[in-house]
Amino acid sequence: LNGQQFHHVNSTLAAQNVGTFGFYDPPQVMSMSPSSGTVLGQTAVTIFGSGFVRAFANHCRWGNLTTRVTSLNATQITCPTPRMPVGRKPVELTMNGQQYTSDNRSFSFYLDPHVHRLGVPGTEAELGSWLDPKVTMPRAGYTMVRVWGSGFMGGTDYRCRINGAAESIAATYDASLDCLLCWSNKWLDGVNNAVEVSLNGREFTKDNATAFMNFFW
Repeated sequence: LNGQQFHHVNSTLAAQNVGTFGFYDPPQVMSMSPSSGTVLGQTAVTIFGSGFVRAFANHCRWGNLTTRVTSLNATQITCPTPRMPVGRKPVELTMNGQQYTSDNRSFSFYLDPHVHRLGVPGTEAELGSWLDPKVTMPRAGYTMVRVWGSGFMGGTDYRCRINGAAESIAATYDASLDCLLCWSNKWLDGVNNAVEVSLNGREFTKDNATAFMNFFW
């Protein structure tokens, strides 16, 4: 209290209660997976980097909102996303609740997507013909199906899941028609059930869309 005499701990039990201060290397954010999720939040995002340590206050910051870290090791941190408006938000980490990283990584928040209907491509230049049921000829076993719905903008890893299969297929977002293109040899001749899509490769819709195919070879 006077800058000269200091309190002295002379027992092992008391020494265990003496406060210590931990120093760590500055953490760095390199990438994350997935890099997008819905505005509803609760997407489990794994952030990859270096210098991660379990400290007093491990948090992820998404724009101006924070969530607590759920798992951590030296190179990976997992955090849930918060509810956020549509758009890209910077993502930074803190080990002590005060100093955050500044690595300019971002996460894309998109609307909660839903599948409304499916259709195979129609006659070129015939407006609306892709919506009608029709006979289709697979090309080397592959068929293109357009998935129509809502909330498809803003994704980073578009995928289709067909007939409830565990394995998904890569899809493409057609911005001009606001639909997803699922080009695959997984389509069945007849009824295809449980057709779902994902915008981040992890979380799929639950709309149980159905498509009827009538192939000829």
